Parts: sequence; structure tokens; C-alpha cells
Amino acid sequence: FKHRPDLIPMELPVMKVLQQSPSELCEEYSEKIEQAIKNDQIVTLYTSRELIKDTSPEKNQEIGKKISDCLIGILQRLNTTPGFLISKGGITSSDVATKALGVRKALVKGQIIKGVPVWQTGSESKFPGLHQIIFPGNVGEESSLTEVVNLLSNSRPGNRS
Repeated sequence: FKHRPDLIPMELPVMKVLQQSPSELCEEYSEKIEQAIKNDQIVTLYTSRELIKDTSPEKNQEIGKKISDCLIGILQRLNTTPGFLISKGGITSSDVATKALGVRKALVKGQIIKGVPVWQTGSESKFPGLHQIIFPGNVGEESSLTEVVNLLSNSRPGNRS
């Protein structure tokens, strides 16, 4: 956020996801994001960085699934199309596209930076024509996400950046 102080950071605390009612938390975050999109703001939704582990691989999978389900639930509740969507990580990006947005077909527009593809979502998706940037977890440098946000926000209609 130091590179883009105009971004609206929204941290999703993993402990809350695991302890609270998922639907309440999803509703709370989707309402905040919805309002920010309507105000033409750029939101960064991310999970807290604390690592929560169990001794059993099955429990760890369950933890990951709850977190993923919450992120998907937040996106599923959105009604306003964002200007663009960046998802980070392979499994997360796949879940965002298929489960949250209902993407069955997408046009690969190319790369926005080396190793980072841009999809244009199909007509069957929740937000047809949306540019979803699939940011692999192991690609880029510390400033790469900021670089991509800068490129996308500068190309948006009515841009104030």
C-alpha cells in the first residue's frame, strides 16, 4: 500500500473466518466493497498473513477451504461490476473465476506483465467482459502487483490517477 496510498485496503482476518458465521462476514465485506466500487475506488481484499495450522492435513485442508469459501462468498454477493479483478495464486484464481464469477469461457487477452495473463470473462459469467488478471503466486517482484494496478487504473474510463 506504500506504493498506492489511494487503494482501499480490506484485510479479511483468517481467525474471524474460522470463528464467525461465514455468511455474516461475507455480507459485511461485500457491502463495503460494493460501496467502494460504486465510489470508483480500487479495493484490495486480502487475508491476514498469520499462518493457522493444525497437526492433521485434513484439518489444514478444511481451514483453506473455509477461507476460500469466504472469499468466494464475498465476490458472489457483489452486484456492481468492478473495473478489473486481480486474483493471486493458482487455486485461488481458479476458484475466483469458476466458483465466484461462474466463468466457463474466457478470452486470454495476453500478458499485462511477464508471466501474468489477462482474461476477459465470457458472456455466461457474473460480470461479462471483466478483465481478470491471474497473478501466479511465484511470479513477479515486490512492486509487480502495484505495477499491474497502475497499468489497469490508468486505462479505466473516467480515471482520476
